[in-house]
Parts: sequence; structure tokens; C-alpha cells
Amino acid sequence: MSDRPDRPDPSGSVPKGETHSAQSRRITQAEAAEAEAERTLNRTDADALDETMTMAESDARREVPRLRDDAVRPRKSRKLPPQDRVRPMLSSNMKKEYSRTKRQWERGLPKTRRRALNDMLRDQDALEGGNRALRGVHGTRSSLPTNVRERISNVDRTIQDYERINQREHVVYAALRAPTDHGNSRNALLEHLRSMSDNPESEPLTFDGYVPATHSLGNIANERDVVLEMRTKSGAYVGTSDTTPNADHIVNRGRSFQVVGVHEVAYTNPDGTEGTRTVVQVDDVTDDGRTSATT
Repeated sequence: MSDRPDRPDPSGSVPKGETHSAQSRRITQAEAAEAEAERTLNRTDADALDETMTMAESDARREVPRLRDDAVRPRKSRKLPPQDRVRPMLSSNMKKEYSRTKRQWERGLPKTRRRALNDMLRDQDALEGGNRALRGVHGTRSSLPTNVRERISNVDRTIQDYERINQREHVVYAALRAPTDHGNSRNALLEHLRSMSDNPESEPLTFDGYVPATHSLGNIANERDVVLEMRTKSGAYVGTSDTTPNADHIVNRGRSFQVVGVHEVAYTNPDGTEGTRTVVQVDDVTDDGRTSATT
């Protein structure tokens, strides 16, 4: 690989304890082109499936899961917050609403799907292993070993089950770790993201794996890392109700995000104190094709 990141490539391999993080790595232009070519082929194949099959039939054969926004209400759409707004902890009322949706989702889950997601969320090694496998095949599910493919398929469908009943668009936070744990590497990553925000024609960041995130910026522990402020309808709330600060969210795999801004912002910690850190605002621009069975 080159010594300089021609493009930051997000992966899922992160150190122990970094529960809201994804890792970036250095890739060459040739590697980026190869990855994008395979992702484009997967999108083309998905479009072809949709022309001849029902959504359920198509989803069973797609390489990358589509977003399901059947229940999303326009009045619950979100905007990325302006730079001067303090990023609060997720409110008690919002946590209760998300928890109600979560309980409804869990009640309807088949045991195999619920177990697949729980196993991945509870075992960071399992999450990282799945993400490494997905990154190695640029999200192409059929290229995975059989046992990994089955586990990934169950997690995909479990997250989609949540999306089908979710009414909200989300703003969530995830740390994007630099290729190496060094100030120069973090600065280079941030400058590259800043240059992407200045260029509307820049390619989006694509996550071939799942993104562990949180609704509360104050839950991001490592203050040295770059933080992505992500607007998306994707994923499932896996945090608690209003009894603890836990506001975790898992963003489904295969999402592409356009970098739209880099800002220094204030945020609230779980103990009520305030801090500041740099966030990179990104907008979900994934081409999912059809996303609702009602259209």
C-alpha cells in the first residue's frame, strides 16, 4: 500500500473497547477503483433482480442489503445540526421512543436472527471478524465462506426487520480511527476528509461492514479520534431506555456517505459537563433502488 492515503477506506477492525469506532486504512487509487467496480456490479445486479422479482425474492439474492423505509414519516426526518448547536445526550423522551420501537422489533424476531445479531453485538471480535470478511470481498455476500455468509445474512435481515417499523431518520456518531494511532496519521485523515467536504464531486465514503454508532456524541470515548456525524435512515437502535446513557445504534452494511462539512462543535457529556471536538458531517447517499413495499 502507498504511504499516503489516496482515499480513506473505512473498515471494521478496531482495538478492544472502542465500541463506537471504525478503522480507516490506506489504499491506492487502483485498490479504490477495484472496490468501486465490484460495488457498482453489485448495484447493477440488484437493479436487475428488482425488475423481475418481488422485494422478498430480490432481498434473498442481493449481495448488499437495501434500506427499508416502509414506515418512515416525513415529519420525523432530520437535518444535520448547525455548527453552533451543542450536541446533547439523547433525550429521555427520544430514548423511550426508540426503546418502544426496539421492544416491538425484538418481539417479532425469529430466534435465529435475534441470536445472530446479539452474538455480533456482544462479542467485538465477532463484529470485527465479520467486517474484515466483508471488506475483503467489498461487501459481496456470495463470496464469503458458507458459515460467515449465513451469519451475515441473518444480521442483515434482523436489521432490516427494525428498519421496516422505524419511523425516524437518525443522526448518529461513530469514531473513524486513523490508519495508525499517531497524531500525523489522524491529521492526514482529517485533512483528506476536509478536502472531500470542499469538493462536491468527491466519491463518498463506503462502509462494506456494519458501523457501530451512538445517538449521543458524549458517548464517544477517545477524544483524539475523528468523529463522523452521520445522517441516515439505516440501522437499528440497540441502546437502553432512559435508565443509562447507552444510546447505541448499528448502521447496516454497504452504506455510502457524502462528506458535507467539518466543524468544531460543543457537546454534552453523560455527567452534564461540556466538551468540544471536531466532527465530520456525512450524509447517507446510498443508491438502494426500491426501499418500500408500499411504493
